[in-house]
Amino acid sequence: VGPKVSVVSITYNHEAYIREALDGFVAQVTDFPVEVIVADDASTDATPAIIREYADRHPHLFRPILRAQNIGTYANFTDALCAARGEYLA
Repeated sequence: VGPKVSVVSITYNHEAYIREALDGFVAQVTDFPVEVIVADDASTDATPAIIREYADRHPHLFRPILRAQNIGTYANFTDALCAARGEYLA
């Protein structure tokens, strides 16, 4: 059974804020399957490592997209939306 809801989030050099956002996703309580797609657009700070850490700790929840080359906000967001498998998007 796939996720009922896909949460899509994009990031770029958000090292100072990404843990707070990811902790917020982890704290959600649902009675249906959820996936969180976090698409990082080739950050040059520790953002990708932090995303990997959360994905390793919560593999059932997070689906990271960690880009090697920056593609821009629009392309990053569009691609992340296309990766969503849920019946609903958030």
